[in-house]
Amino acid sequence: MSIITQCPACKTLFRVTPELLLASEGWGRCGQCREVFEAKPYFPPPQMPALDFSASPMLDAYSFPAADDSDNAYSLDDGSSTQGARGWLRILGWVLLVFVLVGAGGLQYVLHKRDGLVAQKSTWAAHIQKVCVWVGCEIRPYRDADAVVIEGSSFSRTAAGDFRLSLTLKNTSTYELAAPSLELTLTDALDQVVLRKVMAPADLGWPSGRFMPEHTVQVDVSVQLQPAADAPGPRVATSSVAGYRVLAFYP
Repeated sequence: MSIITQCPACKTLFRVTPELLLASEGWGRCGQCREVFEAKPYFPPPQMPALDFSASPMLDAYSFPAADDSDNAYSLDDGSSTQGARGWLRILGWVLLVFVLVGAGGLQYVLHKRDGLVAQKSTWAAHIQKVCVWVGCEIRPYRDADAVVIEGSSFSRTAAGDFRLSLTLKNTSTYELAAPSLELTLTDALDQVVLRKVMAPADLGWPSGRFMPEHTVQVDVSVQLQPAADAPGPRVATSSVAGYRVLAFYP
């Protein structure tokens, strides 16, 4: 038993068997125009005469050749190979997209953590510097507040009536850090804040801005509670200062 199907592009008629359509899952390629289409049964309009393939040599020329016929110019072939190629191309596209997204995420992580990676992994330094040259970023000394320890401090009055802050800072890490800033908080007898002062590394006599690994730095800085008469700022009575707190941090 065979059925009639028609190419929707060139309108060529074909005689096919259900077994062939079952093998190709209902899809085939037109041997006339090479159009791939779903080979559904074709029913001629009522006004057309019945089609007799056996008596029509023109239509016989479009019938399916035998299995061993090498001339398939006018045959309805299986489209599964085309569908398989499209599937592999789709999978390859998704794989490439995943690689691009993973690479972009890795690059973003390296740029965000570049200071720490250069400080902690010296073998990465040259490669990260090349990336920064390419994207236009800057590598600065790493800031790790947990690695900066205040080993001792003192706050005392000088003969001139000012105060002097002395403390010892240590870099406990094995890599170079940026010089930290200090926050000095003065309190009264009730532990209420009288004055809070922030000192940058330049104010601490730290011009290089770098804290070498496992290095200790002695800081000795004068603190004036009474600014000049023409200078803005609060005026604090020295007699009200009863305690202090000092903190090393990175702004």
